[in-house]
Amino acid sequence: MSVVHLRLLFSFKHIGVTYPCTLVEWLDRVGQQPDPEMGLWVVKPDLHGCNEDAFCTVVHLDCLLCAAHLVPVFGHRFLPSGFKHQYSLDSFHAFFVNKYIDYHTFELLS
Repeated sequence: MSVVHLRLLFSFKHIGVTYPCTLVEWLDRVGQQPDPEMGLWVVKPDLHGCNEDAFCTVVHLDCLLCAAHLVPVFGHRFLPSGFKHQYSLDSFHAFFVNKYIDYHTFELLS
């Protein structure tokens, strides 16, 4: 299983059939095992190319299994005053994948 960040939801019609899709940014797993202190996997954006743009693709919505709860890896500095939570996915370089968020996610990721 892979973790992705949904960037855009859209659909298109082709020969009368509607295809619901999403533009996703892929996240790579950091390391070969969960973080030893937290017990959670760490993911970071899959960067490629000389300008290190995030690797994005279009996928059909049927390819998505469930939502994931990502907790930022904060580091040692405080967040600036007035930081808006909606910018979290673009502001942090790595995230913990919280497998304990609900029963179904725990069963899938354990």
